[in-house]
Amino acid sequence: MMPWLLLFVLLFVDTSLADKPEEPEEPEHVSGCYNKNFSILLIEASPSDIPDPAKASVYFTPSIPAGPQRLVLENGQLKDNRYNLVSNKSGLYFEVPQLNAEDQGIFSVILNDIDMDNETFSLTVTECAHLERLDYGSNFSILLDGDILEFTRRGSYLEPALLWNRSDPTVSERGRGRVVAGHWLAKNITQSDQGNFTLRDVKGKAVSTTVLIVTETKTYDYLKMNEDLVIDLPFSLSKVTLLFHPEIAKCNINNYVRPRVLIRDGVLVLEEKQSYEGRLKMSNYQIVLEKFQIADVGSYHVHDPQGNLATTVEVEILLPSEAWKVAVLPVVGIVFMLLGYYWKSKGRTCCKGVTGPMAA
Repeated sequence: MMPWLLLFVLLFVDTSLADKPEEPEEPEHVSGCYNKNFSILLIEASPSDIPDPAKASVYFTPSIPAGPQRLVLENGQLKDNRYNLVSNKSGLYFEVPQLNAEDQGIFSVILNDIDMDNETFSLTVTECAHLERLDYGSNFSILLDGDILEFTRRGSYLEPALLWNRSDPTVSERGRGRVVAGHWLAKNITQSDQGNFTLRDVKGKAVSTTVLIVTETKTYDYLKMNEDLVIDLPFSLSKVTLLFHPEIAKCNINNYVRPRVLIRDGVLVLEEKQSYEGRLKMSNYQIVLEKFQIADVGSYHVHDPQGNLATTVEVEILLPSEAWKVAVLPVVGIVFMLLGYYWKSKGRTCCKGVTGPMAA
């Protein structure tokens, strides 16, 4: 009785397992960038075998908007001209060119080969912001491969400003930049231009986003006593503000010392006239501090009329003793080189009373 009962149980379990539907494979989550190409490797190439497109089929189930599954590649034959088949040294690829929101969904790869595994991919399309860092006063350009260009200032919660519209190129809510050879160009950028520049298509979908970061120009100068310090401005600036942070103040780690304001809105401040009148001169392109002294050592910061930091200059001074060492050092090196060459030509060494042949 027991053997028959055991056989019945085994047959029942086997039948129930056979009738149970196969669990769908969890898709691999992948992402792509708006307006960029996206590829899925169908068959990897090998030295002895060329990938056969006829072995591959692809199904696509859109998620935005949601729709039924459809066959887009059947045994190597494309059923939808939205897609491409690309073959190169690494293998055969299924390509989705210039991604948009409608390309999001499930791609199921079916391979007619028992030695190959079928795969499923869940594609999400994102903006993929590009970060660009530029110096104050540089030029900034964006390729206009969309229909609308918007700008959102860094740290602002206001609505984006319209910079360019393909249907009406003259419209610009910000009055900044112009179109040159298919690019939107802004010259002499400042920190006021920092933020997100977003291109959108005619439906309002984001094509690309560029995040612009602007930093001041930085230079380091080494001057001798009574030389002139020349600070070049990135472009023509009037009514700048010049701050000076003395080196001696930086050494005082216990008490913070605020930088001294030497020039405010293009005018030498009253409190600094005794020290700088006649020595500190400026134009729209330069600031010159004549007869540089030890007390002038430190950092100088130039701000434009909007308060943006345009340039920073760190200045150190070469004292007479240090300048003498710097000037004499190359001469000493040349003298030693000549002496070495002379001793070698005479067959001598630097050891007293020992010649080359005797040493050998």
